[in-house]
Amino acid sequence: MSAVQILLAALSASPGSLVIVSDGTGFAALPDSVWVVPGSVVAVCAGDTLSAVPGNSGARPGLRLSPAPAPGDTVLLSFENAPLSVPSTAALDLGILERTPSGFGGAGRVEPAVPGLYISGSKRLGISVGEGPGVTQSTRMSISGTVAQGVEVEGSISDQNLPVGSGSSELVSELDKVLLSVRGESWHADLGDIEWSRPGTGALSWRRELSGADLGFESPGSFSAGGGAGLSGEEHARAVFYTTEGVQGPYEVSGGAEIAPGSERVLLDGFQLVRGESADYTMDYTTGRITFTPKRLIRRDQRVEVTYYSRGDGFSVGLVSASAGLEAGGLGLEIVGFSEADDKEHPLGFALTEEAVEALENAGEDPDSAWVDGAEEVGPGNGSYSLDSLGHFVYEGPGMGEWRVEFDRPPQGPGDYVYDSSIGGFAWVGEGGGTHLPRVYLEIPESLEVAGLRAASLEGDGAVSWSLESAVSRRVGNTFDPGSTTREGFATTADAAFEAWEGAVGFSARAVLVSDGFRQPGVWEEDSSLSNWALPPSWEGRDEVFEAGAKSSGLSVLGGIRLPSSGGGIRRGRASYSGGAGRLGIILQASSVYREGMDSLFSGNVNRASAGTTLELGIVDPLAGLELLSESWRDSLEGGRIAFRTGASASSGSSTGMLTLEYAIDRRESQVPLPRRILSARLEGAGGGSGWSASGSAEHSVSFFDQGASTVSDAVSARASTGSGTTWTSVSYSGSGVLSRSLEVHYRYVGEGEGSYSYDEETGGYYPDPDGDYEIYYLPGESGDLVAQAALEASLATGGPEGPGLDCSARLDASGGDDRLKVFLLAGAFGDGDGGYSVEAAPSWRSRSGLLRLLRLRGRMERQSRDYSGTGTRVESSRLAELSQRLSPAEWLSVELLQRLARTEEELYAERRIDETRMQADPSFIAGASLEPGILAAVEHRSEAFTGLSGDLYEIRPHISAGAWGWSSYSSFGAEIVSSDAPVPLWLFDGKAGGTNLTIGSRLSRRVSRELEVSVTYNGRRIAGSAWTHRGGLEGTVTF
Repeated sequence: MSAVQILLAALSASPGSLVIVSDGTGFAALPDSVWVVPGSVVAVCAGDTLSAVPGNSGARPGLRLSPAPAPGDTVLLSFENAPLSVPSTAALDLGILERTPSGFGGAGRVEPAVPGLYISGSKRLGISVGEGPGVTQSTRMSISGTVAQGVEVEGSISDQNLPVGSGSSELVSELDKVLLSVRGESWHADLGDIEWSRPGTGALSWRRELSGADLGFESPGSFSAGGGAGLSGEEHARAVFYTTEGVQGPYEVSGGAEIAPGSERVLLDGFQLVRGESADYTMDYTTGRITFTPKRLIRRDQRVEVTYYSRGDGFSVGLVSASAGLEAGGLGLEIVGFSEADDKEHPLGFALTEEAVEALENAGEDPDSAWVDGAEEVGPGNGSYSLDSLGHFVYEGPGMGEWRVEFDRPPQGPGDYVYDSSIGGFAWVGEGGGTHLPRVYLEIPESLEVAGLRAASLEGDGAVSWSLESAVSRRVGNTFDPGSTTREGFATTADAAFEAWEGAVGFSARAVLVSDGFRQPGVWEEDSSLSNWALPPSWEGRDEVFEAGAKSSGLSVLGGIRLPSSGGGIRRGRASYSGGAGRLGIILQASSVYREGMDSLFSGNVNRASAGTTLELGIVDPLAGLELLSESWRDSLEGGRIAFRTGASASSGSSTGMLTLEYAIDRRESQVPLPRRILSARLEGAGGGSGWSASGSAEHSVSFFDQGASTVSDAVSARASTGSGTTWTSVSYSGSGVLSRSLEVHYRYVGEGEGSYSYDEETGGYYPDPDGDYEIYYLPGESGDLVAQAALEASLATGGPEGPGLDCSARLDASGGDDRLKVFLLAGAFGDGDGGYSVEAAPSWRSRSGLLRLLRLRGRMERQSRDYSGTGTRVESSRLAELSQRLSPAEWLSVELLQRLARTEEELYAERRIDETRMQADPSFIAGASLEPGILAAVEHRSEAFTGLSGDLYEIRPHISAGAWGWSSYSSFGAEIVSSDAPVPLWLFDGKAGGTNLTIGSRLSRRVSRELEVSVTYNGRRIAGSAWTHRGGLEGTVTF
């Protein structure tokens, strides 16, 4: 099929729709009978519009939906369907010797070739110059199949859907994912962008993402071996923190370092979240801060784990790994090696000058000593700074000084300059009184080598089980100075367990020995384990640990001692029971931790006890629990907390539900005020059946503080969808009331040099300072600002390729902090508060024959009100009624008609109301030789009621499209004449001035081959009274 036929098919496309049930992968397969016109797809799930881009899964063409709908969710796809008669899937058979493609084309069913490969996807690259230049690109490709008996191939390329505006074009290309995986019966090879992951924690665990190769072999017996090598240009990082009751954010993740866009993985209490305004969280990549959306009501002490890649002026990292394993005689042995080293000869983000090398050679491992001078004298009129009599830099403005100065923030200490936004440059504020210095700080290159042995008894081999893991490491903290920065160490972990009387009684022991110089490549210890020892998630001490335990008939006890390398010690004990009688289940737990003699942490103790019961009655299972907490930390926290829990779970068929209630009393005294009482409740349920699904949840939490202060947090969500045949409908509701952390900022003195903020006596404000005397904290109270938000969306779609159809949608939203119930009931959508509504309905009638091919009436009403602090309330509203027709008087003529009435109103400082009337006709002549000229003609009248302004617009736009011999083109020339008795402001006609406004658009495409199309584009525009602006571009698209 030629490009001309495809173009004609797209021009004669007819609307279509599909209802699919999501499998949770985010991929929607399309049948061979569907050829979707690019750019025409609208995907709706539970009232949310999803991103839908062409993609594939193996050889199956379809759409990639983002965010991926949950399994079982119903998704409505609406699109324009090109009437092509060939299948959208083809098999590509690559012979082992000849490598010649075969099996393309044909209108029949395509059978996969064995051996053979399926290759599909697209790559688009566009470059534009002129007014608003830039680079646009996207990549989608997959390959799967077999190339020989027992040899499977899988591969993929994707670009993460990151916009070029998120950074540079280099950033987007670095985040492209390219992977080719080849697997045989006993071997595998992964090439491209791969993830190395050795699960678990300890001396021999790691996780890295890199570009390289990973090879592996497993013999039919018991021997295995593997290895790989690769490069990475980014630094892998991990952050763990706990949330505050009702506080959505922002929370610090990277300590101010920039995060590579799209590289993060966020877990909330172990559940992976989805990024997006309408999903779970948003990320400020520049500052490295995360904010949870109202969809996720944040509770006290929820665990958040974020892994990400940070951007900085570092080095390219080379990585190598190798392993070999053997299982024999009930014993498993494995030898592991790992190496990563910064390539000190190839820095990222700075030049390795002689000055930089000298600075790095003399810096040791002190990041504050690794810097070069940021000031350069460039002569009068060539710089932005000058020097005063005291040797301090003074900002003069671009081209007004003789010094070019680059300022940087010291890694650990204060600076002498601060950025003054009023002048647009840095200003001297006193020695140690600022945040920046006229220096460029350099990353210090380092390397790490780890090798180890793991031996363990095989599972199920006797009553005794054991494992031993021992490793040595060599870390060079500065590869420019290896002599004084090399550290070596060892670590050994031993576990043993013994079971007697067929498992009725068991004993276990664990020992961890580690030297000061040892460094592991991954996470040494999970924060859940650290919490058991009363240690914070940021604790990185590699301590010696000794534990022993016993269990019998549901009862278990454990005791241990921990000896930190910095001195002091921690003792802990734990006992638990799990059992019951009949339908009654009982869980009892108790633990104690004592910490003393540690320089960096307060001495003290914490004791916990809990009891829980469940009763299995069948459909409804009640539950209840009690938790006691007592802790005492010197000069930090002391007191107790008690929490009561009760509830019930229910299930029947495919429907489930749960109700939980919790009441907590907190009598602990702390430097940071804690809520004295917390009352929370949650109700959730879900169900589904053939053609329908529904789910919902409601959560309420109240925290009471001293002096009568309190905070209230609520979250409600519900959604339902149903579809049958050509009709689909969905309704979703979400509402939440949360505390905005940024509104209640407080500072407290924590000791000289112990904080992260300093106080400026002149301005009376606080500023970031790594060696400051104050810490920031957030205090909810009577002055706190609670923000409530709610939204309701509903949609209905019905109709087929012929006959009547109807598309309807409605949305109500409200927000505010004064009356939460009013917000949740969406009363603010129609009142004076923050909120609004939009309603749209479009009945239509379609036919494939006759004069009238399409008749559609579209009506829309919307209103939005937003309160701007210190400015007032801005109210925007619009009304629209539009009638469109598509006529086919003859085989060679197609006419599209449109009539529109619209009113737009806006109110902030003053009222504005614009009325619009537009009539438009666009006949197109279907000539021979794939030539289709046409001419659009329109007349439009707009008037503004309060100023009396009015004007008319007359538009004429001839256009022509053609295609032959692999070429296709489209060109148009538009003239829009704006006429008025008075000068016309640009806002009246959407940026068009009074007089004649001209636009030119042209696109020339060449189908170089079946898979490759190259296009040249040009767009020109001249606003009346202004000069021409031009934009040209070159775009290539490869389709597999």
